[in-house]
Amino acid sequence: MNKKIFVIDDEQDIQEIVKINLKDDGYKVFCFSSAEEALKELQNTVPGLIVLDIMMEGIDGYEFCKQLKSAPEYKDIPIIFLSAKSDEFDKVLGLELGGDDYITKP
Repeated sequence: MNKKIFVIDDEQDIQEIVKINLKDDGYKVFCFSSAEEALKELQNTVPGLIVLDIMMEGIDGYEFCKQLKSAPEYKDIPIIFLSAKSDEFDKVLGLELGGDDYITKP
C-alpha cells in the first residue's frame, strides 16, 4: 500500500490541518501550494492519493485532474477534491473529470 499523499492547496492553514491529521494516521504527506509544484514532484514521487483544491492560481484543480487522468502512468491515482466550492455543479464536474470524491471545506 502506497502511504504517500499529495496535498495541493494554496492555503497554508488547510495544508497544515490535513497534513497533521494524515501524519497521525501514518501517512507521508507532501504539501504543495500550486498544481505546478505537484506536477514537478510527480517526476520523482508517485503518491497513493491526491487531496486537491480547485481554486488556485495558475493551473486550477480541475485542469490538474484532467492532466493527471489523461496520463497513463498517473490515471489510477485517486483524487479527492477538497474545495470551498459547494455548488452541485462543481461537485458533479469534479467527479466527471475523474475525481473519486468531493469534500466541501467548512
